[in-house]
Amino acid sequence: MQTASVRGDEYLESEKQRISEAEASVSRLINKVAKETDSVQKAMEELELAKNEAGSGGGIENTALDLKQGGIVKQAALVGLLLFGSRAFTETILVVGSPYGDEHFVPAVLQGAIALACAGKYSLVLLYEVISCVELVIRLLYLNFLLCLIVFATHMH
Repeated sequence: MQTASVRGDEYLESEKQRISEAEASVSRLINKVAKETDSVQKAMEELELAKNEAGSGGGIENTALDLKQGGIVKQAALVGLLLFGSRAFTETILVVGSPYGDEHFVPAVLQGAIALACAGKYSLVLLYEVISCVELVIRLLYLNFLLCLIVFATHMH
């Protein structure tokens, strides 16, 4: 009878230890979520600042209006970027996948260079905005993952 009591006490102690470790783990997760929330908030503020610096309002409508008001040179640069960029992409696929890939190497490089030349300053601003948005999405997904871990850990009890 004494051994059953001792085993029961050992079991209770191990369960208390497990619960204590789980509570500490949840506490660490909550602290990490708070830090990540601050990080996401900072990234959102930086994105808003970049958006304001890039132009008033942003959005596809303003971009299209800016392109239309920019004149034929800006429109030609965008068309050149899209045309030569897609051609360079196609030629690159042919370099890799075709038995006559050597013949496509020079056209791929030239069309890629022309596409980059067409991109200019305009595309750098767009690239910065895209990278900022992707970074924000990744941070939000990570924060969501941490929140799911907290919910899962709290429901384990």
